[in-house]
Amino acid sequence: MFARPNRPPLTLDMAPLIDVVFQLLIFFMLSSTFITPNLELTLPEAATPSARAQQPALVVSVDRDGRLYLNREPVGRGALRGLLENRLANDEDKAVNLRMDGSRSHEEFVQLMVEIRDAGARQLQVVYERERNGNRE
Repeated sequence: MFARPNRPPLTLDMAPLIDVVFQLLIFFMLSSTFITPNLELTLPEAATPSARAQQPALVVSVDRDGRLYLNREPVGRGALRGLLENRLANDEDKAVNLRMDGSRSHEEFVQLMVEIRDAGARQLQVVYERERNGNRE
């Protein structure tokens, strides 16, 4: 009688697509719920301030002319490492804040970071000004 053509059907199996969509939905729902809950706690009070509050932060600054300062005291480039080693020896955090004028070169910035790290700093925080609507704060 009539012969049928041997072509595959032109349908698209939606089951694998639906499976993928549900897996993505589950993934995003689970990953978005790992936010730390905001707990209301009553923290204990201490009669004396903590050791961290008593310890001044170490700040290394470089001004526009390339002069180096450690906590607002002028320091020579060769003396910086020794002073940092002495002050970081008693600091359990070993943190240093680095402030540098924007007109200084990137190479000088990197060299100073290496020198601070070699002095024993474990944390280096770069201090910068945040821009607000195109203007610096």
